[in-house]
Amino acid sequence: TTEYLAAALLDQRWHQLTPSQVPTDVLSFEAKALQDAGVAYPPVPPRYRTGYFSHSMGGGYSAGYYAYLWSERLDAETVKWFTESGGLTRKNGD
Repeated sequence: TTEYLAAALLDQRWHQLTPSQVPTDVLSFEAKALQDAGVAYPPVPPRYRTGYFSHSMGGGYSAGYYAYLWSERLDAETVKWFTESGGLTRKNGD
């Protein structure tokens, strides 16, 4: 969903900053990051706003939310390959 993608892109943007680039105006940073990524859609604001998306900022998380999207992408590619290659067969499993 757009909402899920927006959260992942925002998460990634935060983790790309160097310490000297950390903004003082969090809401402006968030708005610009979403606008720059092309996912700013006011009728559906991000569910995981910076102020309460705290699990991404500590405990070794390191932009892991972004990795969820890659996981879904790899899953979709795997399903596509199996579908195009005859499904769940012994040959495809080897």
